[in-house]
Amino acid sequence: MLAGCWGDAKEVMTKLRLKIGESISGRVAVSGEPLLIAELANDPRVIPAHRETARQLGYRALLTVPVKVGDRTVGVLSIRTRRSEGYSAEDVRIATAFASQAAVALENSRLFQETQRTYAKLSETQAKLLQAGKLAAVGQLAAGVAHEVNNPLAVIVGQAQLLRLTTREASVRLVVSDTGPGITPENLSRVFEPFFTTKPVGQGTGMGLSICYSIVAAHGGKLWAESELGKGAALVVELPAATRPAIDEATPATPAVPAPRRGHILVIDDEEDVADTLRDLLESLGQRVTVAIGGACGWEQLAIPGAQYDMVTLDLKMPDFPGPKLWERLMAVGSPLAERVVFVTGDTVSSETHQFLEHAGRPVLQKPFDLEGLVALVRRQMPA
Repeated sequence: MLAGCWGDAKEVMTKLRLKIGESISGRVAVSGEPLLIAELANDPRVIPAHRETARQLGYRALLTVPVKVGDRTVGVLSIRTRRSEGYSAEDVRIATAFASQAAVALENSRLFQETQRTYAKLSETQAKLLQAGKLAAVGQLAAGVAHEVNNPLAVIVGQAQLLRLTTREASVRLVVSDTGPGITPENLSRVFEPFFTTKPVGQGTGMGLSICYSIVAAHGGKLWAESELGKGAALVVELPAATRPAIDEATPATPAVPAPRRGHILVIDDEEDVADTLRDLLESLGQRVTVAIGGACGWEQLAIPGAQYDMVTLDLKMPDFPGPKLWERLMAVGSPLAERVVFVTGDTVSSETHQFLEHAGRPVLQKPFDLEGLVALVRRQMPA
């Protein structure tokens, strides 16, 4: 294919596309060697159309040299002359040297264009990877937030459901305590005063406990503080219990949801409050419960010779011994307890979590716990 020309070569090259070997240029492309045609208008190796055009334009000789990159021919350079003496050996040497320089320029151009294309692809890939990295970071952040929020929420919701299983008292009391230095006697009587604070100027408004006091009072409850210096402090919230509506004898009572059969359940979780709440909920269903704090402790319980559990609740995210690793170890040793595992998780958004749970094919209990859902789960795992 004709890539470029100068002078009236366009009139000579009447066919812009030729098969390899069809023309003089094609012969040189195949052989890789220079070719000198002394009588251009009469040489039978020249195709008739080119011979006739050369005769009309007065061209006498043709010099064609290969343009080579290493041993590979990438093109040919054809030069025509009207001089009666044609081309000399020196002309062939100069043309060959020129073709070599042209080959270097062509190869550099090709490499530059290839580099540009590669750079463009790399830039596009980098942008996609950067975006994917951002999305992955957001996903990890969301998964972490979900885990951190759902753990304490599981305790709050679980204990609230246990309270509904209500208590027979006229009021419900909630105590929030710490083990800090405590509150001095002169401040203890003022902690609920508006704008009272012991924090430096600009770091506290003194409105937090005052607002809490107002909210509790609005619900007919009481809020007070208790403290002993050096032994911490406690805030006590006491709220009236909701009164049960009178049962209309004409209205049939709603049948109670049957509790699952009694069994022995192992609860494995690295959060002690979460494990205790799940234990309390299961014990309210009449279950015998053993608690193991952390995956390592859980494995010790599972590895006891002859260990028998009707169900094992296994938290997915535990820093010392993650739930998936513990379950895979159960599978590796062929323990029948692997088929009694129920995974527990507060991470509902991580693709990694979803992929593992789909692979494992085991039931899942999501935090926070729903008592009715827990009853249904235990009944499925421990049918009567």
